[in-house]
Amino acid sequence: MLPFLITRIPRLPTVKIFNVAVSSWRLARTVAECGQLGVVSGTALDLVLARRLQNGDEGGHVRRALHHFPDQDLVDRALGRYFLDGGRAEGESYAPILKMTLTPNRSSQELLILGGFVETWLAKEGHDGPIGINCLEKIQLSTPGTLYGAMLAGVEVVLMGAGVPRDSSYSMTGVTSCSAPVTSQTSKRSPRPDCPTG
Repeated sequence: MLPFLITRIPRLPTVKIFNVAVSSWRLARTVAECGQLGVVSGTALDLVLARRLQNGDEGGHVRRALHHFPDQDLVDRALGRYFLDGGRAEGESYAPILKMTLTPNRSSQELLILGGFVETWLAKEGHDGPIGINCLEKIQLSTPGTLYGAMLAGVEVVLMGAGVPRDSSYSMTGVTSCSAPVTSQTSKRSPRPDCPTG
């Protein structure tokens, strides 16, 4: 005799976790398969992608998603730069990725787009549940590229946190219309003690 038998699957809450790769495609897909909104973290997906590739892409999940990306030349550049068959040797450092700047270079933008695509595509694979992506307003420079990749993969919901997302809708409008996304960059600096504030 079974002590406990589940006769009905309980309704699960939407899971949103904002740290880097904590709410990964696996968690988001599991939540979405239960009929709720699965949300992937959109934070530092360029770094997450580069490190997964340098770790050898165990299970081939990243490369499977990249196979579906519409620009295979872009994919080939990323794989050529970061993929290590069998992964890094023990003690070997990760290859660095380029830091985001106000004038980003092509390589950093491509990695952001691919990161947003891969995380979203894998979360959506094999079911029809809703998938969202959460980006942090305070990390503004990576948002347009990450959202573009997620949108190419069919993300249904975009969540913005860690700030007041005043310009996010303009950024997404620019991405969807294939024009330059409008973003404003805020900088919080303490005034120098020797500068007059008056």
